[in-house]
Amino acid sequence: MNNSYVRRSIFFPKKAVCGKPFGSISFSSSSKLQYRRHSVKDLRACIALLQACANGRNPIRGKQIHSFMLTNGFLNSPPAITSLINMYSKCGLMNDAVSVFDNRYDEDRNVFAYNALIAGFLANERSRDGLEFYRRMREVGFAVVPDKFTFPCVIRACCDLMEVLEMYVVLTYSSTTRLSEILQHNVAVSSSRKSVCGFRTFCTGQDLSTKKCVPCNSRDLRPMTKEAANDLIQKVDGWNLINEDGKLKLNRSWKLKSFTKGLELFRLVADVAEAEGHHPDLHLVGWNNVTIEIWTHAVGGLTENDFILAAKINKLDLQHLLRRKVSS
Repeated sequence: MNNSYVRRSIFFPKKAVCGKPFGSISFSSSSKLQYRRHSVKDLRACIALLQACANGRNPIRGKQIHSFMLTNGFLNSPPAITSLINMYSKCGLMNDAVSVFDNRYDEDRNVFAYNALIAGFLANERSRDGLEFYRRMREVGFAVVPDKFTFPCVIRACCDLMEVLEMYVVLTYSSTTRLSEILQHNVAVSSSRKSVCGFRTFCTGQDLSTKKCVPCNSRDLRPMTKEAANDLIQKVDGWNLINEDGKLKLNRSWKLKSFTKGLELFRLVADVAEAEGHHPDLHLVGWNNVTIEIWTHAVGGLTENDFILAAKINKLDLQHLLRRKVSS
């Protein structure tokens, strides 16, 4: 038997991932040149399979590929590290993603690994952890420089956490012109409303009525400032911003056709509130005057949850209940 050429293969079960079956990944060791050629080919195949696992939310197959890559020395490649972090993030396994990040060979020189991990935290509703890793990136200095993929993620994290000071630091890190180009599809620019460096302190690319309320016991939840509330109130027509004993609240009133119509309005609003897990204060004054107040009791003020609920209530068809129809 000729030992100068040894071919080894790893076979994955012929089970489809995203409609594509797994095949085999192999490499030869007949010479350094052949080894390198097969290694490059196998590395590309591994990255493609990791992407399939990420799209198919298949961490079991992903871990098999991870094991193969680790055994064969493929984890000295930045694309491989990034693909692994992306796969674990999309599968909701952020501890595994962090483990890959912390054990990478290139220490702090790979901006793509930072981007993948920060984006993964945001996708898994862990904005604070994502922002912490951005700060960790900045502490490295010039060894790793944030790029056009970093800033939108960090801006979103700042918006989620209402970190206005951090937003200011991010925006002043690079020129406003460059950031405007990077963020034009992620953060709306405002010239008429109060903002930080020309950018609104809340992400506006998504309609509030399409978002979901977060649990009120979330550790990231905190009351917003009056300036932030004045900005968001523009997005919920018909609602007023009131201050009662230092607590900011949203308030809106309707005049109904009858007492029973008022109760019907309450039922419609209650259905929305139950679906969101966020409940307003409902008041029926007299026999046909309805007032709704929304605020987050857990934090003693307003959060984005309140504006999301107000936007969803605005989407309800209430015309048949009202004594006088509201003009569109």
